[in-house]
Amino acid sequence: SAPALAALMHNDLSAVFPYTDDHPLHAPASELQDMVSLAKRCENAALEEFVRTKLSDLQTEAPASDRAKVVVCGMVYEGRESFSHLLGILGRYLPVLKSVIDSKEEEQAAAQAVAEVWVRSTQSCVMVMDKLVAMKLVSPITLVQWLLADYTAALQRQAYMWELLFLCISKPVALVRTVKGDLAKTQREIDDLQAGSGSPEEIEEKEGLKSRIKAVLRNALSDQDAILVAAMKGLVLLANLAAAKRAGHAQAMQTDAHDDDDTAQ
Repeated sequence: SAPALAALMHNDLSAVFPYTDDHPLHAPASELQDMVSLAKRCENAALEEFVRTKLSDLQTEAPASDRAKVVVCGMVYEGRESFSHLLGILGRYLPVLKSVIDSKEEEQAAAQAVAEVWVRSTQSCVMVMDKLVAMKLVSPITLVQWLLADYTAALQRQAYMWELLFLCISKPVALVRTVKGDLAKTQREIDDLQAGSGSPEEIEEKEGLKSRIKAVLRNALSDQDAILVAAMKGLVLLANLAAAKRAGHAQAMQTDAHDDDDTAQ
């Protein structure tokens, strides 16, 4: 029924600011958010100075990752009103983002930041993460590894995990298809030049282009294979963990049943 369907829908899809008033990093996170707002719209140099002075020596277990998370959280939360607003912020402060997202751990921290800000909205979470991948701030393979990091995390992310997995895998696969098409087209052009009145210079130029396309294809195939292997490994690991948990649960129930029998006797 309509009321039953409505009850299943999330009424509140608003963004969440993870750094609440009692969080140790509330002050710098709030200040950064204010700096990137439309009201302040500070220059890159000012934001870089803020990151260097206020976020360079965080007293946490993973200071570099936490710095990246603070920066991404502040920008994503400030851009919560519209996707175009967020794109403007990310584009304006891309140099700062690149400076704080410079390792696999920092890329995963960026993904975690988006997940926490948009914990109530699967659609917004997917859109923003996909944009971070498109801007080359988070690599597809790192995002896949983050999605499939462990069983508990996968359960928490299952609302958007499959869509993001598809997006991550489809990008390198599509690139391979495009580059193969370019290679085939270039080869046909070479064949036509050789069969017709193509000059040696024209043929040499096309052969050089073919060599460059082949190099791109080798890299694209390597990236495609790497992300497919990472996805398969992660999914197999999760399946094994799920099976182990079910087996453990069944064993525990069987033990409880035997204990009940012994008590009855």
